[in-house]
Amino acid sequence: MKNPQRRWACLLGLMLAAPGMAQAQGWYAGVGVGQTNIDTAAAIAPSAAGSADDSDTAFKVFGGYGFSRNFAVEFGYADLGEFTLSGPGLNMKLESSAIFAELVGRAKVHERVDVFGKLGLAYWDVELKFNAVSGDDNGLDPVVGLGFDFRATDALGIRVEWEQYQNLGEGVDAGGVLELLGASEDVFGIGLTYQF
Repeated sequence: MKNPQRRWACLLGLMLAAPGMAQAQGWYAGVGVGQTNIDTAAAIAPSAAGSADDSDTAFKVFGGYGFSRNFAVEFGYADLGEFTLSGPGLNMKLESSAIFAELVGRAKVHERVDVFGKLGLAYWDVELKFNAVSGDDNGLDPVVGLGFDFRATDALGIRVEWEQYQNLGEGVDAGGVLELLGASEDVFGIGLTYQF
């Protein structure tokens, strides 16, 4: 399968069908922080001479509802940080954030450890500043993720995860001078969850 969305959909389907999945039913909430990396540098200025900073700190707040032991929906807000590119006559900054909704499938791999996969949609907002001009736009694109939940207690969990926001910033235009081609943004993070 060459289509990455189809691979993630198949993985999530397998996880949902697997026996012994262990997501408690009911509401939960969480916070997370992590390192974000964006591949926009090549898409924006493949031959520009300058200094690029393509990583930043990201954070998110989220909530979810477990409909069964193996499946939940999750929603929240993520600040995805900023990317900068600077050099002679060049000063660019890109800031991004997203509101997301995801389907989550879980499998129990140990008494207190679950593995999970996520597939959903992110409504992103990107602001682009390029020298003296700026522009912003938003769009709706896929978000996928994988990770582990470690249950410290019945209510408190520690989450380690990777997420990818796809096609971020596609079509954002800075005053007709520069238009983004869209990029994938990867977030590697850790968080806390609380089961109500």
